[in-house]
Amino acid sequence: GPFGWDTTTLLGGGPDQGDHVALDSPVGDVVVDMDGDAITGYGGTVLVPEISTLETSHGTGVLTLVGTDRDDAMCYDPLTPRDGRMHIIASPGGGLLTDSCQPSPGTLDLTHTFVDVGRLVVDPGAGADQVLVNGTVNDDAVIVESTGEEVVVQVNPSPADTSTVRLPVHMVTSTTENVIVANDNGVDDIDVRLYEAVAPVFTIHGEAPDARKGDRLAVRDLSGGANMNDIHGDPQASGTVVTDWKRFSGIEVHVNYTGVENVRLYKGHRPKSSTTSEPTSEPTNNGGNTPQGAATGHLDPG
Repeated sequence: GPFGWDTTTLLGGGPDQGDHVALDSPVGDVVVDMDGDAITGYGGTVLVPEISTLETSHGTGVLTLVGTDRDDAMCYDPLTPRDGRMHIIASPGGGLLTDSCQPSPGTLDLTHTFVDVGRLVVDPGAGADQVLVNGTVNDDAVIVESTGEEVVVQVNPSPADTSTVRLPVHMVTSTTENVIVANDNGVDDIDVRLYEAVAPVFTIHGEAPDARKGDRLAVRDLSGGANMNDIHGDPQASGTVVTDWKRFSGIEVHVNYTGVENVRLYKGHRPKSSTTSEPTSEPTNNGGNTPQGAATGHLDPG
């Protein structure tokens, strides 16, 4: 690119043929419609029907991925601080949740790899959708922040080095019903930061319970004043953290977890006036260790 036509069609021979399209040199922010296989940002509209894999380069610009009008399960693999991969792995419907980023057998959906992205936005579109974010085999530090307008998830496979934070994903809250974090091997720290705002249902998948591999989950009330309860489930190391501001707004947020050995809740103190910038918080110990590197405050919007 850039292309000199209003519409450019690059027709493949079918998703099972392994056809590949690569686009670079965008003229602005890029939008990829994963339902209509339509791409804008490279000059006019580029259509890629019957293509199996797509690779796009962005020059540190914004990339927005739009889902279908079905009940999508969209999988995001954060690869580097500027690169990632997204594909639709299923349309399960019926409220079924997935916990694996493996493509469905015989899938006809596009796999999209992107490089040099400055900001990644995911808008799943219509339907009852879920976005799954994959962890790594390392000891990840994962931050999930829900602000009401969006949910941001970032993964760092080397928590001592902030330069290794992989490309965060910004999900549109109004079109995202479920957010799933699938941690792989390793002793992972997951820090879920909640504000008093409408949010998706969160599900955190750790590894199978193992005292030698104790994944740690922290759930924080950053608005202050919420009731927080950890409802233990069956099997072991599973349950649901319910955070509610019912006495203020009626809002309630659920964080489900499986394979997480240590859970800790941080109840915020509600500011006395709107001029107070941040509530303070204190931990409620539910039998776990304090997550390492789990600091309060906002994520970098980059």
